[in-house]
Amino acid sequence: MRKNKIVWFIIGCVFLMIMLFCSKIYRPWIYQTGLFDFYIADTYTNLFGVPTIFFLGISFFKTTKVSIALLGITAVYIFGEIFSWLQNGSFDYMDVIATFLGCGLALVLYHIFK
Repeated sequence: MRKNKIVWFIIGCVFLMIMLFCSKIYRPWIYQTGLFDFYIADTYTNLFGVPTIFFLGISFFKTTKVSIALLGITAVYIFGEIFSWLQNGSFDYMDVIATFLGCGLALVLYHIFK
């Protein structure tokens, strides 16, 4: 079981590094050059944030229901988008799609490395 926790931690750290790369290098470069990247520069926080939180979370906390944990993280992201819409009127459906894609990515990686 300890080996799995280390694997989950490493995967979570890889996703965290991807997010840092997107934040510091990729997004400014895409905006500067004006390239179309299928909205990855705008939605990377949702696309990679869900797997990051999921894998780091299961590496530190004992969970018996992985699907419930992943569903909870996804729900928090979706509620955050709805709250943003209610608070200041900005709703980005691409963020919602990216959240579900990130959820699917985390689930597939979990089953591959399980």
